[in-house]
Amino acid sequence: PMLFLEFAGHSETSVMEDLAAAQSICMDYDGRNFAFASDEETRQALWAARHRLYYSAIALRSQDGDDGGATSRSTLVTDACVPLSCFADVVTATANDVKEFGVIGPCFGHAGDGNFHCILPMLENDSVEYKEKVSQVNANLIERAMSVG
Repeated sequence: PMLFLEFAGHSETSVMEDLAAAQSICMDYDGRNFAFASDEETRQALWAARHRLYYSAIALRSQDGDDGGATSRSTLVTDACVPLSCFADVVTATANDVKEFGVIGPCFGHAGDGNFHCILPMLENDSVEYKEKVSQVNANLIERAMSVG
């Protein structure tokens, strides 16, 4: 897992204080490889991994050669927004569904606004059973999001 945080404040001092507090919390929970940047070029490099997540998720279901791998047309991308107080529980439950159903589906979100996604790449030749499992992950996600508001 990777956590991206972005800080803004009324002064560089307040931002650096918030950054130090976040780093301390991350380390308290066994976080590692904490990296930060304030210059635009380095910030963009750090965010590049997040911006390539969609294509990386699809590539998780690639096959040898050019035939049969997941494509943007065969991938289900969810988009749900939940109250921040429920965010961790709903994302965790969705990630657990992905694992329990045995499908590929990285989950990620914008914790600051309660929005999250699960990218569920499928192959053209996936079994009906696999496609039903993906559909169930999506249905559960929708039900959870609606139940919490």
